[in-house]
Amino acid sequence: MIYGYDVSHWNDVTPVTVKNKFLIAKASEGESFQDKKFLTHLNNAASYGCELFGAYHFAKTNTNVDRNVNNFINAASRFSGFGGNLLLALDLEGEDLKRKNSIEWAME
Repeated sequence: MIYGYDVSHWNDVTPVTVKNKFLIAKASEGESFQDKKFLTHLNNAASYGCELFGAYHFAKTNTNVDRNVNNFINAASRFSGFGGNLLLALDLEGEDLKRKNSIEWAME
């Protein structure tokens, strides 16, 4: 098991945030939102000794899946540090998880 934190534009990255050496930052949401603090979070985490980085996309299952994917790829690909290696994750929760066919949407 890997312990770490997830952050978004609502949070700041501090030495306490990366004490577990893993940080996953919100890169995008839905079809067009890209988190403006994404790169800052990853760079700050690296400066505090973080060793493992990830990017996540906050899914909006009531919108087009292809546009969600393209938004995530565009946002996450802005990170080129550390060889550009990122763990990628899909954040599916709340009403988006409760929607009929949400799992099928995510698997598409």
